[in-house]
Amino acid sequence: GCDQVRLMNRISAVVLLACFAVPGLARAEEKQAEGKSAEGKQVDKKLAGVEAELKANFKKLKTYSAKLSSITEIKQHGMEMSMDMKGTLEGMNAGDKHLYRMDSTVTMKMPENMPAAAGGERSSLSVCDGDYTYQLTDMMGTKQANKIKADGGQLPWERMRETHELKLLPAEKVDGHDCYVVEAKSKSAGMGQPGRFVIYCRKDLGMMVKQLVYNTDGQVLNTTTITDIKVNPDIKPDRFKFVAPEGVTVMDRTGG
Repeated sequence: GCDQVRLMNRISAVVLLACFAVPGLARAEEKQAEGKSAEGKQVDKKLAGVEAELKANFKKLKTYSAKLSSITEIKQHGMEMSMDMKGTLEGMNAGDKHLYRMDSTVTMKMPENMPAAAGGERSSLSVCDGDYTYQLTDMMGTKQANKIKADGGQLPWERMRETHELKLLPAEKVDGHDCYVVEAKSKSAGMGQPGRFVIYCRKDLGMMVKQLVYNTDGQVLNTTTITDIKVNPDIKPDRFKFVAPEGVTVMDRTGG
């Protein structure tokens, strides 16, 4: 049971990272690995070109808002678990910094033999001011807050370069919009673990709008979609300032 919970939490973390990395403001890694075939280098150059295009288009945005939906279903060893996350996403570009805010509610269903505390509903808030990200969770009335360093606004797959094989797939449409599609295959995923990611980014906005996560058996573990995107809505800078609720101490996880 604990393994399944860890897997659920891992997928949840991956989903959140992907959503927070919707834009791409960090410099693309263009150095080619030694020993690759000519064909491999050509693919890498294609992907690097796509990354540069997505980042340039995203940087043109002043602000954006959207709805987020993420559904995770895990069936292992005769047990079934699910996680349904719904929320809103807001962002703002301020020079080279990317500010964002995500409000979400997560509903988790666990097997009957699992502790009640493992399931249920919890709300979460993540606010990034461009330098630091603040994460507030509220589960069964217990609030916790953490402060971590901002992640720099990479494209979702950039943090996977060392651990996954990246491949540019044929372009597709999502909700009528042209999208680049990137596949990331894990080099070392264990049985039933997240082994393959397929990420869809809108060409015109440079934003991720869909992500599918498969396990090593080819089953879909998670489907995440970002919809109802509004371009350059009126969003006040105060939306990206975190104020801890009364009585809640923010734990500093920045490492000094």
